[in-house]
Amino acid sequence: MTDDPGAGAVDPTLLPPVSASAGPLEPVVPQDLPPLRPSTRWYWLAGAVAAVSLTVAAFLFFGGIFGVGRKILSLQVIEVGEVRVVELQEGRHDVYWTGRALGSVAEPEIEPKMRVIGPDGSEIPLDRVPRSEGARQTVTRDGRRGRLVARFAVTTGGRHRIETSGGSEFPASRGDELWVGRSVEGSDFLPIVMAPLVGFIGLAVALVVTVVTLTRRRAALRERGALVGHRPRGGGSAPQRAGTAHRIEVPYPPPPPPPAEGPVG
Repeated sequence: MTDDPGAGAVDPTLLPPVSASAGPLEPVVPQDLPPLRPSTRWYWLAGAVAAVSLTVAAFLFFGGIFGVGRKILSLQVIEVGEVRVVELQEGRHDVYWTGRALGSVAEPEIEPKMRVIGPDGSEIPLDRVPRSEGARQTVTRDGRRGRLVARFAVTTGGRHRIETSGGSEFPASRGDELWVGRSVEGSDFLPIVMAPLVGFIGLAVALVVTVVTLTRRRAALRERGALVGHRPRGGGSAPQRAGTAHRIEVPYPPPPPPPAEGPVG
């Protein structure tokens, strides 16, 4: 058999790269990795912001509804042609008129006559509201609709005498009433209008915090995944990136022995 000098030799191009500094490999353990940032506490913060904003929005909305409803329900009911003594607080007061002719073609142009006498016996001036304006400012109570007809200001709280009469220009109909109470102003509706805005802003902030936290944590996870791999035991260079080959030392095989020389002849 003929001995081939190249038999058993290893092609150097097929060998992995050689690194003299590489030693035995050890896996990277979790405590060697940097902590994920931002923390999951930001998720809890976003949830808290959403919950608080919705709670505040609900409080504003129902509080505003309750405040307006309380003013309407606290209106003093005075039948046309009646004289009553009522307790009024300081501030502006509205007078609403309700009757069978309200809103019909037969609705009179002149509302019931009315006088308000203060605790000191002086008459409080009334500011009549034009019919066109009062038609846009109505309230509903006990299934009946009342139209704003006048306003007056109470400077001294206490017992006030209210006198009403139909007069020759306004024959009182049975069931016609005047409702007197604190004015329902635009500021009373402010909490109702603000409630959806507060809720929307709170939910928007919570959504932004959640999305930013999720995006940054995903980026941190990708960076952590790139660091997971192996590194030389005892320290050495930085951990190898996952999916890359690590350089190891492979000894070359010894050269084949020279052919034995036989006897000549």
